Amino acid sequence: MIFFLGKTHYIRYLLHSIKNESGKYPIYVPSDMINDLTGPRLLPLLSKHPNSVLIMEDAEGSLSRSRTSNQSVANLLNLSDGLLSDGIQVQILATLNCPLISLDSAVLRPGRLVTEYCFPSTLTIENARCLAESIGVSKLDQINQPVSLADIYAMRDEKIEDDQDESAASHCLKCSPSSLYRDGEEE
Repeated sequence: MIFFLGKTHYIRYLLHSIKNESGKYPIYVPSDMINDLTGPRLLPLLSKHPNSVLIMEDAEGSLSRSRTSNQSVANLLNLSDGLLSDGIQVQILATLNCPLISLDSAVLRPGRLVTEYCFPSTLTIENARCLAESIGVSKLDQINQPVSLADIYAMRDEKIEDDQDESAASHCLKCSPSSLYRDGEEE
C-alpha cells in the first residue's frame, strides 16, 4: 500500500517512479521563475535535458486569472504545447493551492491538463488507521472519525515524546528509584 501524505510526498513518489525511466531529468522551478522558463537562464538547461519533468510547486500565482502578466502562462504553454515543445518535450508537474476555476482558461483547454489529483483535507477512518499503524501510532482506537494528516502525526509525536520521557527517566541517575534515597535518607 502506498500512502500519499500530501503534495510533497506525492511528488517524491512520482520522481522515484520516473527515476528508472531513461532520459527523465527532474528540474525544480521555483514559482518566481515561471516567467523566465523560456529565458536565457533556463532554456539552455532545458535544451541539454530534453524529455525532463519540470516541477513547479505552488504555481497558482503564475497561472491564475488574476495575475498581472500573461508571460508565465505563455511560456508554460510554449514549453508544453507550442513549437518549443517539439524539441524540448518536457512534462510539467505543477502543484496548486486553489480551485482549478481560478486558473487561466488557456491552461485548462482540452489536452493541456492531463491529470488532476486533489488531496483531501481529512482521511477516512480506515485510511487514517492504516496510516497511523504504519507510522507507529498505538492508540488506533482513538481514531473514530475522519482526521487530518496533522492530527495523525501529532498522535505519533505524542507517542515519541512519551517514549523519550520514559527512556530519559529510566536512565537519569537523579530520577531512578535507587538513587532517590541513600541509606533511607532523602538527598
